[in-house]
Amino acid sequence: MPRQKRSPSRLLELEHPGDQLIVRTRAEAYRRNLSVATVLAAVVLGLMVAYLMAARTHPGLWIATGAAAVLFGLIVLRAYDVRQTMREDVYLLDRNTNAFSRNGDPIAPVSDISHVLVREVHDEGRPLEEYALVVSLNDTRRITIVESVGLPDGKAQIEGAARRIAEYAGVPVQEGSRGADQWWLDR
Repeated sequence: MPRQKRSPSRLLELEHPGDQLIVRTRAEAYRRNLSVATVLAAVVLGLMVAYLMAARTHPGLWIATGAAAVLFGLIVLRAYDVRQTMREDVYLLDRNTNAFSRNGDPIAPVSDISHVLVREVHDEGRPLEEYALVVSLNDTRRITIVESVGLPDGKAQIEGAARRIAEYAGVPVQEGSRGADQWWLDR
């Protein structure tokens, strides 16, 4: 099967050479988000410094300084979340050798894959536009292949990849959800 065309918003690429399935996760989809967060953090930090200097003569600006500090913290936390999803890995599923590996390190035999899970992440019932593609093994381990954080077509990309991986492994696709604070469910 021909290689998929590279696009900056693609979360992953799937190749099917012979009797193997190669899944490459890509960080390019998040580079713009991280750049925007960095610029916003720099602007807010500049405002915070300006407010701090002006607060010496205008004590009422301490409130604005505090608000800028809180905003700066929120932007940094969001940038950290985006940075955590920017890893690039290569997963190989090979039916000939019955091997499932990440970056050359064996994970499990392909025959040990129980199902492929598409997870929607929510915050106390409120959807966050975050999704995860998870391979579940028979021994209850879960391997997170990729997570989509705030990408408009992330769900469609993850569902498409889940179907192809499940079809290759001969297992079903299941859908589920988890809270944002329940990240450990997919590890």
